Parts: sequence; structure tokens; C-alpha cells
Amino acid sequence: MTRALLALVLLALASPALGTSANPESVRPVEPAPVAMKRGMNRMGSSTVTAVTIYGNNADCDSLDVVGALSTAPTAIIAADELQIQSGGNVADIYSGAGAREVTVVGLNSSWDVISEVIQTKGAAASAQTTQQFIRLNAAWVNYSGTVNAANTGAIVIENAAGTDLGTIPAGAGNLSQAFYTIPDGYTGYVASFDVTSTAGDKFIGVFTRTADDVTTPFPGIRARMVRPGFDGYTHLLNPIEARARTDVWLGVVTGVDLQPCSAAAEIYLVPDVSPTPAAPTPIPSPTPTP
Repeated sequence: MTRALLALVLLALASPALGTSANPESVRPVEPAPVAMKRGMNRMGSSTVTAVTIYGNNADCDSLDVVGALSTAPTAIIAADELQIQSGGNVADIYSGAGAREVTVVGLNSSWDVISEVIQTKGAAASAQTTQQFIRLNAAWVNYSGTVNAANTGAIVIENAAGTDLGTIPAGAGNLSQAFYTIPDGYTGYVASFDVTSTAGDKFIGVFTRTADDVTTPFPGIRARMVRPGFDGYTHLLNPIEARARTDVWLGVVTGVDLQPCSAAAEIYLVPDVSPTPAAPTPIPSPTPTP
């Protein structure tokens, strides 16, 4: 009896506890099971994954529009350039005013790495340019406002020094309206779900991808990876859409009618390209045989 009890105690001490270094990913799984399965993993997911949500809304959705402030998807290559807030905004959106005072912009540099910078607003005038050069704008939001429970008084249009519009923060929204994202170097993106809404029954919205770093003809074509009618609807993808580094991913209008609103959002999980090493199972020790 004593030997059997001792064996059980030794067995309990030797067994790995949940969430230890032997099984680190059991602590806080982030990616959903379909994404983990897509990567050939038999676990729930990795806590090193970054979840990204892209969202856009158009008052007038036309065919081939990106859902959001962009009228069309950016060309395959945008030359690296400084960013600025376009002139013509609201006078209250100034560093000493009642509206937006600072805006953070996040995007990619010419090496396809993530960079970010803070821009001070200048009211109706153009802001100062960023010190860094961007080839893509992935996110932007208002940091500070001069009024409690408020953001930007007017629309804030972000452009590069060459005058190309890269995105807009709608009036009062405080966040970029742009269902468009470019996967940075060192990551693979997985589109796990998307949600669409429109008031027109003939509107179809799809998830599109395109290789973004091609600079000579023939250029890679865009691919409609998943399309659904534009009524209210959430689509959970049991087989997530994979997008390698340097791939543009966006929600776009396949067919549409002028002057009809639509909106769409998608969840993208960014997984580091360094494959995680599965934890080696800890062998269960055998009880010492009774002589």
C-alpha cells in the first residue's frame, strides 16, 4: 500500500502542469482552431499571433470599390514617400483646438517592415510631413482631442508627399475607414472571418488578394477569394484564406449600384514565419516494480 501511494505521488510530481514551459501555448491561445489547423498544428494556437481587424464603410459603393475611403485598391507599388495630413480639413482639428490634435499613422517602409509615426494636426492647413517614408498605410487613428468624448471634427485625409490619397479618418470617427491591409515581411496572414452589410440586394462583396511587390509586367492579377451577397451577414471561414508576406488583402465590391451604402470588416491573424517548435511530450515515469 505504501509503495503504491509513493508511486502515485512520484507520478503526479513528474507530470507537466498546464501552461508550463513544456506546454507554453496552453496558457493563452489567440488564433482560432481553423487557423492553427491550416498551419498544420494540432493545438489551439499560438500566443505570439497578432489579431488585426480591418473595417470600411462607403456611402456610395460602386463596382470594384474598396470598402472604405479608398476609391480603388492602391497600385501594386507605391513609391516610398513621406506622409502628411492633406490641407482642407476642419479648423478645429489643430494641436491647440477642440478637435483632433494628434494622429498616429502605421504602415510599411520600403523593406516591407512595420513603421509608425505621430503627426500633429494643423487645422485647415497641411500638416508637417513624417520623417519616415511609407509604401503602405495600414492603420491610422486620433491620439488626442481637445474635447472630451470627441475625436476629429472634420474628415482627415492622409496622403503622401506626391499627393496620392492613402486613407481617410471620417469626421467624428477617430479611426481609419479602410478595409485594406498589406501583410508585412516576416508574417503570414490568415483571414479567418468577414462581415458585410449593404442596403441593396444586388450588391456582392468579396475578399480579394494580390501580390504587392511585383514591379514589372506581367503583373499578378487580383483574386476574389470569397464572395457573398451584401446583406447583413457574418462568414466564419473553416478554411482560412492564407496571404503571404507582401500581399495586399482587401474587402471589395464585386458588383454594386450607385449611391448605395455598404460596410465590411474582416479578421486577419498575423503569424510569425518562424514556425513554432512543438513541445516534446514529457514521458510519464513508470512506477518502480514491486519486488
